Amino acid sequence: LFELNLHTNERVMLLRYEHFVARPAAIMKGLYAFIGHNFPGEHILPPIHQNSTGQGASLVFSDNIERLCRDLLERITAAGGESS
Repeated sequence: LFELNLHTNERVMLLRYEHFVARPAAIMKGLYAFIGHNFPGEHILPPIHQNSTGQGASLVFSDNIERLCRDLLERITAAGGESS
């Protein structure tokens, strides 16, 4: 992502799964607008289960892996995330 400078490419939209789960219709409307299409309506949305986020929160990773993941998430967040 960052090595290819995709985070600065106007043709790339960064989305966070947690945001999609929390606001699927709003995120999909923003995604459709991003690609230049009209959102056909909420009927296209699959069932979204709020408890689908946070799965694996009890997993234990090495300090190095935790740091790498945290740093990547911070970079993604700083790059803007989704526009919706």
